[in-house]
Amino acid sequence: MRQYRQDLREQWNEALLLYSNLRNGQLLGGDKTLRWLQPGEVLCAQGWFDVGRFRSAHVSYSVPGYAAVGSPGFVAGAALTHAVSAAATRRQAARRAAPQWRYYGAHPHLLTNHRVCSFLDNRWEDLPLAAVEVVPDLGKKTAKRHFGTGTVDLHPRVGGEPLRLAGLGVFWWAVALRYLCHGRAGLDHPGLQRLARG
Repeated sequence: MRQYRQDLREQWNEALLLYSNLRNGQLLGGDKTLRWLQPGEVLCAQGWFDVGRFRSAHVSYSVPGYAAVGSPGFVAGAALTHAVSAAATRRQAARRAAPQWRYYGAHPHLLTNHRVCSFLDNRWEDLPLAAVEVVPDLGKKTAKRHFGTGTVDLHPRVGGEPLRLAGLGVFWWAVALRYLCHGRAGLDHPGLQRLARG
């Protein structure tokens, strides 16, 4: 646990340094040597993150039948109990099927000055930075341990499912993504205010 806290502190300090450098007019550097990069594209970072997707799920449920023999009051009570049980099961299935953040494990990601590449569902998916809204929240504390260190959400502007990244490197990525998508003005986002305070 002590090592995790130390790693978390180091990641926070790196994000703080990047934040102040970008605020002071420095540019985000990167690697131009990868073959799959398009002209003018630069690899800025790579990392493994816990991934969440905001999506609904197909949930099937069944309510077992019942048989009641006895007095009319007993049969009516059994029917009423079965109806209440079926309604509760239906409501529980509807809650599980509703769109919500769903955890999909840790996956590799690449950040270039043009896109975020995520290896999800056994293939690389590209999210062009020009078509995504970046919503960081470095103060996020959630009940689920997977998203407890802060998050950065990528919301496609047209169609698609939002993507949530969480993990040790998310602080640095949150700053870099806001900068790449919105320039220096993007660093004023409320989700980055903890960095602004130091």
